[in-house]
Amino acid sequence: MALTSKQEKYVQGLVAGLSQREAYKQAYDASRMKTETIDKRASETFQKGAIRGRYTELMDEHKQKALWTRENAVNELLFLLEHSKQEIQQNGLDASNKGAFVDAVKELNKLERVYGDTDLAKANTEYIKAKTSLIKGVEHDTALMQTLLDVLKGNDEGVMHLEDN
Repeated sequence: MALTSKQEKYVQGLVAGLSQREAYKQAYDASRMKTETIDKRASETFQKGAIRGRYTELMDEHKQKALWTRENAVNELLFLLEHSKQEIQQNGLDASNKGAFVDAVKELNKLERVYGDTDLAKANTEYIKAKTSLIKGVEHDTALMQTLLDVLKGNDEGVMHLEDN
């Protein structure tokens, strides 16, 4: 069953991120309705099979576009990684090719979630334990833990600090 132009506008509003109320107000003449009436009609409209079907169809299309965008980003990063690696092999290591290589690796790790939430949570837990021990008067060197946190956060200063020691 084809949707009416108002129903299509309602669904398009939902897909664009509007609430059911706002999508309904944009699609239908609701100027004389109370908010409660608009909410009830918006909910009833969304419950219709054809409306839900169209909404699901459009959301699936958006998911496919998002997947392609992620795939495209990974391909571009792999391209940058490979070319910076080749440049390092041919011309030696310098600041620009090192930076490009490291940045590409970091971004790929983020996209592929190499460092999952559990790793960061463990690092944060260890950091808190170290800080708590310091408060109690136990001497600990937290430089290594801070460096680990800096690396996980993508802060290169921690690596530089570690190399200075």
